[in-house]
Amino acid sequence: MSEEVRYSILCVDDEEDIIQSLYDIFMYKYDVRTATNGAEALEIFKEEDIALVISDQRMPKMQGSELLAHINRMKPYCKKILLTGYSDISAAKDAINQGSVDKYFDKPWNNDELLAEVENLLKNYDFDKFIVSMESDLKVMNVESRLKKSFERFLERYPSGVCVLNKDNKVEYMNNKGLDLFKCKDISAVEGKHLKDKFIISESILKDMHDRYVANDQTPVNIDINLEDKTRGSVKASVICEDSEGESISVVGILFQP
Repeated sequence: MSEEVRYSILCVDDEEDIIQSLYDIFMYKYDVRTATNGAEALEIFKEEDIALVISDQRMPKMQGSELLAHINRMKPYCKKILLTGYSDISAAKDAINQGSVDKYFDKPWNNDELLAEVENLLKNYDFDKFIVSMESDLKVMNVESRLKKSFERFLERYPSGVCVLNKDNKVEYMNNKGLDLFKCKDISAVEGKHLKDKFIISESILKDMHDRYVANDQTPVNIDINLEDKTRGSVKASVICEDSEGESISVVGILFQP
């Protein structure tokens, strides 16, 4: 049996008693790193694979929202929680709206609620990390066609379904996990089919998925698909898009959440 993944989390606060309290909450389930200011936290973050950061808002020199904005630019899929006092709620909401914070908690917080939220956020960490990796890999495949065969073998090792589209939004490749979702025996059943032949997806839903991608929001969307046996199914999916001019949306990849 494989060992359960033990994520590393970073807790940041300039008050030692708060740091100790956070450490005590998470020490049994996670590898906990601590820092007493933003600069120290960034140094730790650069050196270690941190999956989630919890930071107080009110700190000298660098406030929590500023620290988490830095971290968001460095590693968008890292999960981020801001601890706030009553007077800091507007700053917390602004940080959430800007996409640099996933959740905020008022101080004093409820230990059980904070622990539950950390567990909830970390459930999506690996999938979000996978999407970021796929974004780079799919663009390589579209630019370097000579790598196609080796890249297809690489895609088969991914933990979930992947659909690669060409510049005309037609299916260029789908790994076996993706084919299973469509009840297809081989790639010939979907290769060359347009995005909208296989996916029941409106312009508004496609735009929503595109907007989430641009905002680094990896939350999947429920969409219906046309199965090979002429019935319909449903999947959770995210998209990877190329930069495009005007209002056109160029999708280069669709990722199915397990």
